[in-house]
Amino acid sequence: MYNDGIKYTGAFAITPASDTEVAKHTGLLFDAAGTCTVRFSDGGAQVVLPVQAGIFPIKVYSVDAIATATTVHGLV
Repeated sequence: MYNDGIKYTGAFAITPASDTEVAKHTGLLFDAAGTCTVRFSDGGAQVVLPVQAGIFPIKVYSVDAIATATTVHGLV
């Protein structure tokens, strides 16, 4: 997978869980538009991000919840 010249070598499914560390990743992949509630650090504040279907080259500590999108994957 490529996104603006960034190469991803694999993906793994993420099951949303409040304040639970996600395995090492370099981006997130969503199957549909909606919102994603994440934390950027252990015990950090929840942040609700609007997302479109596709790849987001961001790193998060945890994925707490997703709305509308049915799957989220971590990209490595």
